Amino acid sequence: MIYFFKDEAGEQQMRQTLFEPVVYMDHWAVRQFSEDKPLRDRFIAALHRSGGTLLVSLHNFGEFSGVSDTEQAIAAEEFFDLALPRMFVADFGADPGFIQLHGRSTEDGKRENLILLELARRWLDNGNKLTMAGLISDSDENRAIVRSALEELQIGIAKAVGSVKSDPEKVAFANIDKRALGATLRDLVMNALLRDFVVDEKAVFGEHDSSDFVHAFGAVMSANLVLLDGRWAHIVNGAEKRLKKMGVTHRLPRAFPKRELAQFLAALEAYPEDTGNKKAKPIPE
Repeated sequence: MIYFFKDEAGEQQMRQTLFEPVVYMDHWAVRQFSEDKPLRDRFIAALHRSGGTLLVSLHNFGEFSGVSDTEQAIAAEEFFDLALPRMFVADFGADPGFIQLHGRSTEDGKRENLILLELARRWLDNGNKLTMAGLISDSDENRAIVRSALEELQIGIAKAVGSVKSDPEKVAFANIDKRALGATLRDLVMNALLRDFVVDEKAVFGEHDSSDFVHAFGAVMSANLVLLDGRWAHIVNGAEKRLKKMGVTHRLPRAFPKRELAQFLAALEAYPEDTGNKKAKPIPE
């Protein structure tokens, strides 16, 4: 849930809170639900009825930076507008609790990402009305900044995975599916998601895989339902089985590929109606 308000001094303030069910969508899913209006309306109705949250990442916005069709961008903005205020905009690479436990340090110490700052500015310009309009379609400069950050993150992850693959001891340890001494929940989940890439000598982990990994790993620590590329939906669902063998009790979200949109919607609609008494969902450490 996104809140903008003015404090007693008249200063603008912003809060974001996760309420279950938390839903995350890969790029293809955002486009699917943006462009198929019956599908979109069914999802929006279920989201608001359940009192849930649509988790959106800078990665989502970054992947729209390469889209030349303005209508696609506007359709996505309209989809997000319908979800508001039941959204949470996260920088998976920098915000604490997603890919990194403590996040990435910033010069000012704030966790206000580019999209939230733009959203705040537009909130003021539109008479305190919350809207995503123009956040994808208007600003070429912002799109370039987000795209650059996305590419930097992808390259860094691909290099890190390549480094693990080149270390025989780490590969051997990944092969036995053993819980490393002192490993955090986040470490175990990350290792489970990347395990097959590490142990398979022929597996190549490139920048596209990095992009899919960011979507998957960024969401699994906090979401309940995720829509991912078919390969990564399979990886996420398989990772939970691997974690259970290690004695890890944390439940990963259920991941759905494109062919299971009906099952995804049914799962969301099965959540009880929101009565207004929900507690915020913490991001696991």
